[in-house]
Amino acid sequence: MLTILLASRQPERFQKLRAELSARHPVTFTQASSGRTSLAKVRASAVDLVIVDAMLGDMTGEELVRQLLEVNAMINAVLVSDTSPEVFHERTEGLGILMPLPPVCGKAEAIKLGQCLGRLGLLTDAQLTRPPH
Repeated sequence: MLTILLASRQPERFQKLRAELSARHPVTFTQASSGRTSLAKVRASAVDLVIVDAMLGDMTGEELVRQLLEVNAMINAVLVSDTSPEVFHERTEGLGILMPLPPVCGKAEAIKLGQCLGRLGLLTDAQLTRPPH
């Protein structure tokens, strides 16, 4: 089972993404509304993926990803961004971000994220083909 930390002050924006991921894969979600809380949760327990919103109360999403790498250099993260792919790549190069997510996420993004996690070996073939409920 994957443990996903959602770092966002607006977790309700991710309801569709969470529902779609949960319907397709065995996942557990935890939530943190600030960068500091996110860092504490990653230090305290194993997290397979952090979904990072663009802005948190105490830091930007990019700042959180940089600090997460200091806690765990192998952390998997996706970052919410509304910038072009070129600008996103330029701003986040070297941070190991798996993919950008748009500010509003749903089924298509859940499928794409599941495929990305599958390529990393975080989901088994059976988990990748599990039909939604």
